[in-house]
Amino acid sequence: MKHWLIDLRRHQYYLKDAYKPTLHLTAIDHPKPQFVDWTQDSAYWMTLPQWQKKVDSALLSSVSHKLEDYETRINPVSGETEVKWVVRRHIFDWENPMHVRFLITYYDLIYDTFYEKLDTYGRTFIFDFERYREMANLSEVRNFILDMKI
Repeated sequence: MKHWLIDLRRHQYYLKDAYKPTLHLTAIDHPKPQFVDWTQDSAYWMTLPQWQKKVDSALLSSVSHKLEDYETRINPVSGETEVKWVVRRHIFDWENPMHVRFLITYYDLIYDTFYEKLDTYGRTFIFDFERYREMANLSEVRNFILDMKI
């Protein structure tokens, strides 16, 4: 009776595997969450001709036309000189209401991502927000509204 029961259980898994087989994809790596470095500016590297084309087509007068004003490197694979083109600077302004509003909107995500990571700027960012919140001396009602908003 025991052998028959064991055999039936084994057949149950044979049927399951035939109906819905398990896929083993060993060559595909699972996507990992992207690390965001809040201390570095958003930038990418481009070749000298691409940089020259960008500078020539730039409409802003603040874009420098001198190569020495940009960070350069030698590409180890191709051996070409590359220029770092800054897309956006990561600067948080505590006096800008739009920045603070977006911080409150995404505070939960930032907290979940950075609170457990020691020695990161994201965790310092969270502590700064909490410190400013205490310094604001909000009333109980406003503190409750802020908690609900977060």
